[in-house]
Amino acid sequence: MQQQQAVGRFCEALKLEWYFSRGQCAFERSASGATYERAQLYSVSREYRAAEAPVYGKQGQVIGTESGITARPTAELQQPVGYTPDLKVLRDFAIISARMKRLDRKHARVLELLYGDHGQRWIVDGEPWGRLGSLFHMTAKGRQMLTAARKVEGALSRPDTERMLVFAAVHGTRPTAESKQAFACCQAQALVLEAAALDAWRALGGSS
Repeated sequence: MQQQQAVGRFCEALKLEWYFSRGQCAFERSASGATYERAQLYSVSREYRAAEAPVYGKQGQVIGTESGITARPTAELQQPVGYTPDLKVLRDFAIISARMKRLDRKHARVLELLYGDHGQRWIVDGEPWGRLGSLFHMTAKGRQMLTAARKVEGALSRPDTERMLVFAAVHGTRPTAESKQAFACCQAQALVLEAAALDAWRALGGSS
């Protein structure tokens, strides 16, 4: 039973990770895609060939030939370059989107941070907390740390998500007793946020 539950949680995590990465990319509107397609549709290619042109003398007689290059436009059938998701991608994205819209906004934000680009950033950077670190700025302890940093930096303060990554990097190179306690507190509070969001997610649809 426990093994089945673990497999179910793993599958849910894979679906959420797909939704916030490849799934959303498949349906994003490209700012330049339409421009490229239009340019390709109305482009005109040219066919070049060498030609022998006659050379005429003073009396109008042909006295020789010279080489030349002629070019003429050719109409070619252009294949569409857009991406069309298959039916399975459409179905999976629609199911997850419907559940996400029914989810409380705070829980939806937690899942987006965990399984989206920011969560991946914490994994790639090799932080010991993994994707859970993406929630640290939402915890009470994290907000306390960020408030203190903003007072020092003033208007030049970084976004909360970036500032927390800086805190983690500094802690990784020069850990102190205070920073260890602070991040342990952030981790405990982030686990509560994660559990609440995942419980709410599962309650809305089980396994999609």
